[in-house]
Amino acid sequence: MSSAQHHHARATIQDTDDLVTFIQIWDVTDAAAQSAWLAIMHGNIDLLRAKPGFISMTLHSSVDGKRIAVYAQWASHAALHDAISDPAAIAAHDRMAQIGTPDGTLYTLDRAYTPTV
Repeated sequence: MSSAQHHHARATIQDTDDLVTFIQIWDVTDAAAQSAWLAIMHGNIDLLRAKPGFISMTLHSSVDGKRIAVYAQWASHAALHDAISDPAAIAAHDRMAQIGTPDGTLYTLDRAYTPTV
């Protein structure tokens, strides 16, 4: 994806009971480690995007360079499990785990708020 496309891409938080939301926080040592982690994710994201049930993923870098927050929605827990069980996805995850420590959990969306009119 070109930088122009990247800046215009928008993920939508879908407010439905049918989806599974996966939120994961990665702790890294510094901004260089954060950049290295992101480079691995950016280089391998299509492994997940091509999987059935992928809805969206957003990556959020902390300003201090010490964390990355991953927010992903999947059609089902089974779809997420199948995607992250792929050997190529496991290999990418293992490379990221050499840089940082993950803490993730599955969620359901309680409610999404938008500005009042």
